[in-house]
Amino acid sequence: MNNTQKQTILFVTNNYFPFSGGVVNSIEVLRQELEKLGYSIFIITLDFLGKKHNDPGYVIRVSCPIKFIYKKNHMAIPWRARNEINQYIQQIKPSLIHLHHPFLLGYNAAKIARIKNIPLVFTYHTQYEQYLHYVPLPRKIVAFYVRRRIASFCDSVNTIIAPSKAIQAQLITYHQKIKVIPSSIASIFFEKPFSLKENKSKFELLIVSRFVKEKNIPFLLNMFSKLDQNYFSFKLVGFGAEMESLQRYAYNTLRLSADNVVFIEKPTKIELIRLYQQANLFIFASQSETQGLVLAEAMACGTPVITLPGPGQSDIVKDTINGFLVENREQMQAKIEYCFANKEQFDSLCARAWETAQQYKPEIMASQVSKEYQVLIEKNKKI
Repeated sequence: MNNTQKQTILFVTNNYFPFSGGVVNSIEVLRQELEKLGYSIFIITLDFLGKKHNDPGYVIRVSCPIKFIYKKNHMAIPWRARNEINQYIQQIKPSLIHLHHPFLLGYNAAKIARIKNIPLVFTYHTQYEQYLHYVPLPRKIVAFYVRRRIASFCDSVNTIIAPSKAIQAQLITYHQKIKVIPSSIASIFFEKPFSLKENKSKFELLIVSRFVKEKNIPFLLNMFSKLDQNYFSFKLVGFGAEMESLQRYAYNTLRLSADNVVFIEKPTKIELIRLYQQANLFIFASQSETQGLVLAEAMACGTPVITLPGPGQSDIVKDTINGFLVENREQMQAKIEYCFANKEQFDSLCARAWETAQQYKPEIMASQVSKEYQVLIEKNKKI
């Protein structure tokens, strides 16, 4: 019998359904794969919707008397969360706690775990300083608080999982035990074998993203406006508070055609995969990513990536091999036109992109996470 079948792991996260996005997706994929390895997984998260939640038995919602919507996102603030989390931990008796945020629930769970001598793993999903504009307080004060909290939190856990080498380098001053394990993408992305892109009337560009400021989507629209509109099209897939603003910028300011620039909000997973497969190139301009799961998803569908550099891009995008790293709008435009004009080189990029994505299969990443769990659990037994 696999010894993991006797082990319970508790995930603690501030982000979970009804949210969607990279963090929630990576948590859910990891949960599914760890259960296949024999673990029993529970998730403690915030209560965003009250009785409207229809959760499976492994999801536990901490009471949140304050609920509201901010920029189209459900928000919740817990009350006396530590007492509640402590009760759940006493009931579940986890062998290890895996934290996914250093604030709110993660901070409280870490305090309890240290008292109870439960090993702690923390995945650094988010470059928090890139999101300070969401806090309605002076930026310098918030930045100082965030840096101190993250430093203190990292120092309190046993192991940190960084999704990329660039993030590992950022965190090394906070903690010495940092393992680089990228988040995986869902198995459904690997079901179709590689095939070359079909010839279409227009060379199709794609971005899949939340429509928020830090994703830098106006950069992409501006770049697209410089391309010959007779030969290129652009699909923007996602959701978020900036969607209407981006549509106005595309159609009113840049005067782009709705036939050439198409916004698609929250497609189904099957439809999303079809969009990835149909696209010729995936373009990306965010510089706030710790990994950028959408890049791996695109490559799993044989779609090369052209992107500005960033921590989340550097590990997966290999310049001239499976895509291009560019410094500005002019370079991105030039690489897109190069791919359009050079079929043989473009086909090679597609094949190499698909090969790269095979490294992000969920069973591979879950196995690496499991090894880290076992080291800590066995070490804790000896104490």
